[in-house]
Amino acid sequence: MWKRLEKFLFRMWFYFRKGYGMYISFPFSVLGFATSIYYLAIQNNPGLQIYVPNFMICLVIIALVGAPLAMFIGWLHMKRLHGYASEVDISVESNPYNYKIPPGISTEISWPITLLYMKMWRAMLESTDALTPELEEQLNTMNKSIESLLRGEVLKSAPAGLRVLGKSPERNNEGDRN
Repeated sequence: MWKRLEKFLFRMWFYFRKGYGMYISFPFSVLGFATSIYYLAIQNNPGLQIYVPNFMICLVIIALVGAPLAMFIGWLHMKRLHGYASEVDISVESNPYNYKIPPGISTEISWPITLLYMKMWRAMLESTDALTPELEEQLNTMNKSIESLLRGEVLKSAPAGLRVLGKSPERNNEGDRN
């Protein structure tokens, strides 16, 4: 019961951060920026007030200049600078699903069929006397790893913080995770 509550609370915290950051905080910060620029820098400066006579004109100018500038900076971040690559590296390293099999088609079809193919290859190699001890050991190791992942265990190579997660939550009859 505590695990379900903990999972629920962390999910709500994630949704709160996404909703607050994107849909509440962001519009208010843009409006606060425009208000600061106009009332602190432009309104009391007669030279600038000629070009920006009121707050609405200031909003239009900020939208026409600021939006393309923000898009360009975002494009630089994604395509030309190392910022996005670093974010993805960190995300990949900390994503627990890179160290266990995700629920769904992977656990129900993809990896079980891989085990079946491995059994077929083993049988074929054994029937032709082509199964070397080294190859047999590799097949056994891979087979054990896949079977442990299918039981919901986490890879031994996972970072310590992710290994603490232990087993994946079991599924109920409807396929949902508890």
